[in-house]
Amino acid sequence: MREKKTCTDPYLQHAWVSVCIDILTRNVARAEFEVRKNGTVERDTALANLFKFPNKNLSRFDLWKQTCAWWSLDGEAFWWFGENYVCGIPTEIFILNPRYMQHVVDGGKITKWVYTEEGSGRPLMILPDEVIHFKDWNPWNVYRGVSPLVSLGLEVEQDLLAAKQNTGLLKEGGVPKGLLKTDQVLTEAEAELLARTWDRKYGRGMKNRVAVLGKGTEYQPLTF
Repeated sequence: MREKKTCTDPYLQHAWVSVCIDILTRNVARAEFEVRKNGTVERDTALANLFKFPNKNLSRFDLWKQTCAWWSLDGEAFWWFGENYVCGIPTEIFILNPRYMQHVVDGGKITKWVYTEEGSGRPLMILPDEVIHFKDWNPWNVYRGVSPLVSLGLEVEQDLLAAKQNTGLLKEGGVPKGLLKTDQVLTEAEAELLARTWDRKYGRGMKNRVAVLGKGTEYQPLTF
């Protein structure tokens, strides 16, 4: 049976993954760029305007930011030219979620993409010339990218487990709140009764459990 991973979404669950990707994408998005054709800068052409206004809901900054974010997190990113695209220079660019993209291969080539967004239930068929696929080299799947976090999977998992352990330690208390000491011998029933009585009067549930060493009693507080 395959062991269930603790970290299933590094960007959501691991703080440093989120911080690093956010810093990287902001730096990429704010970089100045030019559109050139044959060495000449284009300023008011269809292609130049496309990168200024990718679509009505996407700014030029978000285009690069989201592209970089998906590429950094999943090892691939997709630009789609929209349902109205026919040929030539597109009029719109949309960023697609790589996790909802499925490739269909025939004869060793991708013949179409199937995009099924969560909650929509309606698959969208996309031809290869209607999309640009940015991807990192993947030794296990030549058609898709691979997340750069793959090689860091164990370290990310260990960090998350350690963080959860520390959270539990802080919530529940890592050491007893105090000790009840005696030089007499206690039966198990007497020890339980003594602990319950003390806990009921002075404790707060699991956070302040006391350790019973003997019959009553001297109380010795402990530090964390």
